[in-house]
Amino acid sequence: MANPAKNRARAVDMVRNVAIHEAGHAVIMARAAMKITSISINRKAIQTGRGCQGMTTAQPTQAPNAGVDADIAVAGAVAESIVRGISAMTIISKLTDKMDIVETLTYAGVPKGQHNAAIQMTIDAVTVEITANWSMVEQIADVLMANETITGEQIAHIVG
Repeated sequence: MANPAKNRARAVDMVRNVAIHEAGHAVIMARAAMKITSISINRKAIQTGRGCQGMTTAQPTQAPNAGVDADIAVAGAVAESIVRGISAMTIISKLTDKMDIVETLTYAGVPKGQHNAAIQMTIDAVTVEITANWSMVEQIADVLMANETITGEQIAHIVG
């Protein structure tokens, strides 16, 4: 028999994972001097597994940079991997983010056979950055958990 309390706890964990994931993207975007306009999560999509579960939007404040774009692309999986205790590469392999990362690496001239090594190097570098800024990740996630949306102004206040 299903345990309703356990099911509710699992649903909260799923929402928190998405909030942490989006917060990871936001912290790396902010560190890259991008102006974030908003972050949102969709509890219903998270709980049903259908539709867009989270979205971070920003206005670039610099020319496109493949290295920064790759950092941003892996940042959500890195943050999520920290709370879930599984590798970021495992999370990336199950997300559409991997397509974005591969496109970014291809654009940057990384040969196809070197994508996984390049992704792992990016994960390693971003893990250091996310860990150093973990309190910001948690603060952003807490606001998302409470409101499902956080504005660019709120994010700027958190990341300084």
